[in-house]
Amino acid sequence: MKRTKQGDLNLPRELTVERAEGLCRDLQTVAEDGGDLIFFGNRVESADVAGLQLLVATRAMARAAERPFAIRRPSAALRDTLVLSGLGDLLEEIS
Repeated sequence: MKRTKQGDLNLPRELTVERAEGLCRDLQTVAEDGGDLIFFGNRVESADVAGLQLLVATRAMARAAERPFAIRRPSAALRDTLVLSGLGDLLEEIS
């Protein structure tokens, strides 16, 4: 995961266990760059427990570092998965 020229972070299509190791490395790199942790989720087609755990861990790291975290423009699939798993609060902006 890399920042776009505008500094955006786009979540991948698949937030799944198959991609968890690579996503974890990507999220660590992004977390270390010092920018806001504002993710765009409009491309996400599927997410499983491993993918959701990475998002929860990233939010915890952001809170500990007092950095902004938010998921903006979630796809229907991501929104539904977060809400059904009890993680709908990840969709709220945290300053």
